[in-house]
Amino acid sequence: PFYLYTRRHSGNYYVQFRLEDGSLSNHKSTGTPNYNEARKLAMQWYSSGQIPERINSKYTRSQRVL
Repeated sequence: PFYLYTRRHSGNYYVQFRLEDGSLSNHKSTGTPNYNEARKLAMQWYSSGQIPERINSKYTRSQRVL
């Protein structure tokens, strides 16, 4: 249901979820360089159905929409 990976220049794990239409979500940082913690967090997001849109955004959703 999801992919975990690290990105260059970042020690943190990122996750992408498989969406209902078969496409992949945007990547989301788990905020941890520990694989087991990242996997646990991704499973929590997936099982609760509350996948964050963007965690570390400088703007709220309403501020991004112009």
